[in-house]
Amino acid sequence: MGIDVPEGYPVEMHKIFRAWFIWGFWSKVYLIVTTILFTSLNKWIGSVSSVLGGISCGLYMTNGLVWLIFGAIWRYSVAGKTAAGDFLERPESMSAEDWESSLDGARKSAGYQFSSGSFIHLYLVLFASFILIIFMIAAVVGFATCATDQMAKNQKKEEEEVEQ
Repeated sequence: MGIDVPEGYPVEMHKIFRAWFIWGFWSKVYLIVTTILFTSLNKWIGSVSSVLGGISCGLYMTNGLVWLIFGAIWRYSVAGKTAAGDFLERPESMSAEDWESSLDGARKSAGYQFSSGSFIHLYLVLFASFILIIFMIAAVVGFATCATDQMAKNQKKEEEEVEQ
């Protein structure tokens, strides 16, 4: 890939980050292809297509979960944090322009993966935020449903007591 692994580094994180991107890309292609395939097959072999589509969706979801877990492991490991530049700190005496030029030099000479690391971090944070929001909405809807159900039971009980 044109980036030498410095002495003492166990792996070249560029290849790992790139493999993660490619893995994610092909899993999305798989989803699109199988969706089109099973939707069009549904016309001729209905229930079989539905079963195969369900299995395919389950495989895609499992793959996606494993993909996210590996992305988080690779990005937030010590090697991933180092490659993404998380441990770099600008000296107080250095100007912003000098810092940017030194980062650019580090990117070219030492193989830092600033863009890839930032993308993986952003993707994982956005996905985690999305899942958290979905769980919060589900909790609110669940509590509201329980409260409404309980209120209906109480009202029905009061009506029965009034009738007696």
